[in-house]
Amino acid sequence: MSRRVEVDEYTPEQRRIVNARLDEAEKGPFHGPFTAKEASAFLKKTLKATRRAKPKRSK
Repeated sequence: MSRRVEVDEYTPEQRRIVNARLDEAEKGPFHGPFTAKEASAFLKKTLKATRRAKPKRSK
């Protein structure tokens, strides 16, 4: 499935840039679809990773 920008509000150059970014976004990474149990595990794992990644603030 390819989304393409076909609106005349954009110049051909802008349209190429937008279409290239949409094509790149379609490659992923994707998360899901999940069952409720899988979603919960994914969120817990992601939350733990985010907590570890935060730098400590200096006073």
